[in-house]
Amino acid sequence: MRKHIFGKTAVATVLAAGAALGTFAAAGTAQASPDFGCIEGKGVTTNDWGNESLDNGSTSNAVRLWQYVLYADNAKYVDEDGDLQPFTLKQVKGTYNKVTRSATKFWQQKHGVDPANGRAEEDSFSTADDSLDPENTGTREVVYDGSKRDVTFKRIPIQNTGKSCYAIPVGAGYQLATY
Repeated sequence: MRKHIFGKTAVATVLAAGAALGTFAAAGTAQASPDFGCIEGKGVTTNDWGNESLDNGSTSNAVRLWQYVLYADNAKYVDEDGDLQPFTLKQVKGTYNKVTRSATKFWQQKHGVDPANGRAEEDSFSTADDSLDPENTGTREVVYDGSKRDVTFKRIPIQNTGKSCYAIPVGAGYQLATY
């Protein structure tokens, strides 16, 4: 499992920007250390996520990004009565809970990810990034072409690294998809 740790400067910069703006504007540039603790992107979008993974029980904007994938692809989860329910926008809360795990397992089965174990690991992310629109390379907006609906993410450049962090829609703006 890949661990992501923000440097003290990066955390201070991101917190200051977040406090001032609440969310990141499309034209913003974030500052962070090379190991900056977010879902990264560089170059072609369809190979951005293959080295990402999430922990069950974790809470983060990286989890929210994954939950947007489940929502876009109309994943289903098994409720307490054993019935399949659609994973809705209301479930995009950033906590990797039993509903997210169940919907992830459904999504993995639907997309041929083996094993379909309900854990969002590298194979799942690698399969998901194939649905990122490659035509958006070079722009900050990246569209996830879901089977039910599209979700627009942004890639926010990280100053002096040549890399970008994905940002997720939150309210009227975007927030970095940090771990």
